[in-house]
Amino acid sequence: MGSFFSKGEGVQRLATTPWDALGRHPAVPPHAVAPEARALRAAGAPYIRPRAFWAVQRLKLSRVVIGLLAVARMLGARGRRLTPWAVTGTGSGSAGSGSPEAMPSAEKRQKKEETSAESPSSAAADSSSEDSSTEGGEDLAHKVPFRFTDLVDEVESVRRDPPTYVSRVGALKVPSKICNSELILVTPPEAGPWVFTLAVSGGESDKEVQQLAEQHATLSAEAQKIAASKVQVVAELKAAKERLEEIPSPSSEAVLQAACSAVQAAEDRLAEVQEEDRIARAAAERARAAQGKVACADAYNHSFVVALQFDSSWPVKPPTVRFQGVMHHALVDESGGMLMPFFKSIPKDDRKVHSLRLILEAIHHFLIDPLHNWGISRESAPSRLLSSMLAEEKMNLARLTTIRKYALQVKHKELFESPPRWREEWFDPAFWKACTEKTPEAWRAILVEQLPNEVFSFKIFTDEFLNMFVEEIFNFYSSGLPARRPNSMNNYGIILNEIGLEPMIDELQQLLQPLGELLWGSGPGTCWDGHHCFIVRYREGEDLGLDMHTDDSDVTFNICLGLDFEGAGLQFCGIMGAANHRKHTNTFKHLKGHCVVHLGRKRHGADDISRGERLNIILWNHSSTYRKSEEYEDPPYEREEGAPDEVCVSFTHDRDYGVFKQYPVGKERMKGRGWCPPKKFEYADFKPDTKRDWSP
Repeated sequence: MGSFFSKGEGVQRLATTPWDALGRHPAVPPHAVAPEARALRAAGAPYIRPRAFWAVQRLKLSRVVIGLLAVARMLGARGRRLTPWAVTGTGSGSAGSGSPEAMPSAEKRQKKEETSAESPSSAAADSSSEDSSTEGGEDLAHKVPFRFTDLVDEVESVRRDPPTYVSRVGALKVPSKICNSELILVTPPEAGPWVFTLAVSGGESDKEVQQLAEQHATLSAEAQKIAASKVQVVAELKAAKERLEEIPSPSSEAVLQAACSAVQAAEDRLAEVQEEDRIARAAAERARAAQGKVACADAYNHSFVVALQFDSSWPVKPPTVRFQGVMHHALVDESGGMLMPFFKSIPKDDRKVHSLRLILEAIHHFLIDPLHNWGISRESAPSRLLSSMLAEEKMNLARLTTIRKYALQVKHKELFESPPRWREEWFDPAFWKACTEKTPEAWRAILVEQLPNEVFSFKIFTDEFLNMFVEEIFNFYSSGLPARRPNSMNNYGIILNEIGLEPMIDELQQLLQPLGELLWGSGPGTCWDGHHCFIVRYREGEDLGLDMHTDDSDVTFNICLGLDFEGAGLQFCGIMGAANHRKHTNTFKHLKGHCVVHLGRKRHGADDISRGERLNIILWNHSSTYRKSEEYEDPPYEREEGAPDEVCVSFTHDRDYGVFKQYPVGKERMKGRGWCPPKKFEYADFKPDTKRDWSP
């Protein structure tokens, strides 16, 4: 992600992130979440630009400059002169497109803008295909028509014989929905697009890392055996000395000589064992250091999931390229999409078109050295851009370092397999039956409708799996490795994508996708391609409950792991922006192994736990397709139908919280910082809890 973004798991939002960068309205304080910010925009909140806004603009400017430099270099190499009107688009690109455009003339620029308005994926491809014509290859390129069989053949070729830096090769699929030019989700036509996902690494040393890890484990085991032998030799030496001291005086010289020889032999053996111990420990340490050096030499020497979206303009035009997983990178856009210079740099085959293998090679080279991939030297790059790249590399390396260190300490290796594999015995039989039958009827059979069309529950995991998973969580807690807060409201917990479980959660998300399609397939339940997954923990002395809020999620799954607890009910209120937004609608009681699913914009909060300890897995699902739509970007907001129910007010977000409840101890500072409801959507006789009311 860009410098001010942290993707969780596809698109995780941090409390310290600048407001504009979060997709929140700048008038919303840092503790407000994205759905509420979009509602504020709909309510006409004034545009306030905090200092952080200008930091974001500087980053965008740096990206523009670096894009211009790339185009200038490429055009200059062909004998062109770059003119002020020769480049269009910005380095940051449009969210989700990953394909800014570049044109050599004002006339073509206008044409491309019209084309890009129809199809975001075509802009970079147009620019790339134009290069073919300028290199004298236009006739050759245009003689290579799109054939779906050719695309299938290239995908199957990669599947059969993947490059060393490619893994987790998926299937070529037609997405269930696409966002059209009117920002409405529609079913795609038969002519595509097609999405192809796989993992690409920035290095080829994954096998070497594994070999070094095994070597380190073997040498460590040998060192432990030698250490045990050392203990035995020390005991033998002690016994020999005791026997020597016990020899009565006077004794024959032969007896004394034999005893002294035994002591000397034991001392010599001890010296040998100590040297063996030193050598073994040194070898194990060298293996460990070599493993760490290889694994951490590059912040992007890791397998990242990439989605390629093809349409019928391929192979003349390249597909869009977007990183789906968690990655911190300064030279991709807010949704993980590649920027224009990348598409300009993709090599072409002898037909002057884009083959799949050359595209994958370009992604691989981008992860190794993005500036070189763009055709730009570090000496010519803006200092702000270099600083941004360095900051992102450090963030990514810190995350990967934790994952690599914990990989040597995991308790249940089956949770960290590559490729990931969920076992049938881990799931409730009814859930597994629904997964295998893949019919709406099978899925509906496991659902309990807690609130019509809004909140559902079902049993998902067996006790066997829950016990194993909880053991792994506490094993990480005891490792001493760093763990970031899962979000701005939970102080305790673990981000599962940050400890090496992202591939497993990817697979779990795919298992749950049909359920999302069934419940909310016309919008937020479709085309999930990102997630933020974390553990929340409630117990005495830590977080007891959770204030009313909405999630930065399209659809949320909340799975109870246990342990033994009382209280901590989950209270549901209305949908963000609805007239009953702050009216109580349902109370859900957590059961071990059961999951509750709801829309992210459904207001909810956790009651304080009264006894024991509760752990839950929270899975926030994100759809980049849905997030391009008007439904997501410009949600409706209605006037509240009346005063809120007491259980539904939020000290984090509401302007009238103090009218209904006392602020919790330590949260008094939140008074006057609320935004909900916006002034023009207040219920009759609304009164804020303070005169210091800045809300629009």
